Amino acid sequence: MNKRPRPILTIACPAVFAIVIHHPAFADPDLDRAEAIGWLIQHQNGDGSWGQGGAQVAATAEALAALKNSGADKGFHYARALAWLSNQKADSVDSLARKVIALENAGIDTPELGLTAALLALRNGDGIWGAYSGYDGGFPDSGLAMEALRSAGVTAPTAAYFDLTTSGQPAGDSGWSYWGGSLGVNKTPAILPTAANVVALSHFYQDGQTSVGSQVSRAANWLLAKKQVDGSFADHSADTGVERSTATAYLALQAAAAAGLAPAGTDTALAQAAAFLQNRQAADGSWNGDAYETGLALRTFPPTVMADSDGDGIPDAVEPLVGTDPNQADGWKLLPQNGLTATPNPTKLRGNPIATEALAEAAFSYPLSAAGGTPGYTWSLGGGHLPPGIAVSAAAPWSLSGTPAAAGSYPFVLNLRDSQGISVAVPGYLRVIAQNDTTTDTDGDGVPSFFELRDGLNPLAADTDLDGTPDSIEWTNYPAYWDTDQDGMPNVWELAHALNPYDPSDAALDPDNDALSNVGEFTHGSDPDVADSDHDNLADGAEVQIGRNPVVNEPAVISIISTLLL
Repeated sequence: MNKRPRPILTIACPAVFAIVIHHPAFADPDLDRAEAIGWLIQHQNGDGSWGQGGAQVAATAEALAALKNSGADKGFHYARALAWLSNQKADSVDSLARKVIALENAGIDTPELGLTAALLALRNGDGIWGAYSGYDGGFPDSGLAMEALRSAGVTAPTAAYFDLTTSGQPAGDSGWSYWGGSLGVNKTPAILPTAANVVALSHFYQDGQTSVGSQVSRAANWLLAKKQVDGSFADHSADTGVERSTATAYLALQAAAAAGLAPAGTDTALAQAAAFLQNRQAADGSWNGDAYETGLALRTFPPTVMADSDGDGIPDAVEPLVGTDPNQADGWKLLPQNGLTATPNPTKLRGNPIATEALAEAAFSYPLSAAGGTPGYTWSLGGGHLPPGIAVSAAAPWSLSGTPAAAGSYPFVLNLRDSQGISVAVPGYLRVIAQNDTTTDTDGDGVPSFFELRDGLNPLAADTDLDGTPDSIEWTNYPAYWDTDQDGMPNVWELAHALNPYDPSDAALDPDNDALSNVGEFTHGSDPDVADSDHDNLADGAEVQIGRNPVVNEPAVISIISTLLL
């Protein structure tokens, strides 16, 4: 079911039919993007992945790329997915290549993880790739593998691959079939294998391999001819949905255009394909309720960085859709549904996922613990960014430590390696609270994160010591937290008189205009809201100035004493 009806534009053509175009000017791409990202966040699996069964690697890779394309790559849900993908075993060439491409796009060092070596090891005797190790060379596997190696900065066996694409592409404007080499010439070309080769070859062309230019141009012409009157791209492949084939063709033609190899009319075709995909978005924000197709379709949207006012990694426009507040850093509330467990390797080597906060310009230390594998662990930064001033310790005892210099949200991935060289990726998310931020309350317990961090409480838990008494009560009444803003007035007294226990400036205020400030009223036990606390017709401030007690009606007391003496 299409998401919403859209106005259409009909263009008369010289042929006997008319082309019906969904005009992009009538669409709302910002809303479409937000709804799609909201759907992805709400449908992330508990282990951090997306999709089901054998499709999880591809779906997770596409979802990560979509979030990156939208600038929505700063939250813990993103770091969890990176860790899952880093740790997930990928046996097929397709899965492993997509894994490498997605991780490199996110800044993960895939050669360090041994992933590119594993991909090279899957080549057959001809130096190219089939679906699995030792299989006959074909597409899109070889194209994906070459793109993965290129993106990782690894020298790839280009000669064998170029021979395969040259011999497998029929004469004239043509793409490639799923079969490689001379076997492919007799097979019907298809969009998916053609798109994989166009992307890889376009990038090689940009890197100086100009000999592949004609192959890309002929294939791009063939792809353009597969555009339908409604803006979609389709071929004979019955197992490929129209949304998937359209988005795949879009990304391939976009790559060819970036290399200067796309035919005339490509820009128009891309605009029409984008409009078609937007019109096919379902009411729930997804494409066909499928994470892979949703991520793929989102990649056809122009790159952007969506606003995220509270810095919790969930864009402002998405937060109302997933039940979080754009004005509070409460993305952590989604964690129970978004990857509490990373995928361990067969040795059961695992580390503690990191989700915490720190106070800017204050010393910080977070212990890193590991289990399983063979002890003798080492930790290092695998990807993402740590706050400036924070680093992984150089030796045991392992920790993240330092003094964070800048407020903000920092998702990252750490590499944990045991003494046998086995590695896993551990996700992390560190949010740094500014010194002047006394409003952010991450766990919503009534105590701002600034004060919880300053006073040794957990800003991500409403009951730090798990004793059944909320932090807000303990912090307000326990002597260690008696005067939060250190203005001379205890928290309980300030709250009782509607003052702000987080604002020291209210100590000097005089709301009852009795010439005695709030802190003076506390010191002398008088009422800050009553000018004459003892009702002796002399203002509190005036009594203090002449050495009298503002809460004792001295004339009345003297009268009573005199009466008793008489």
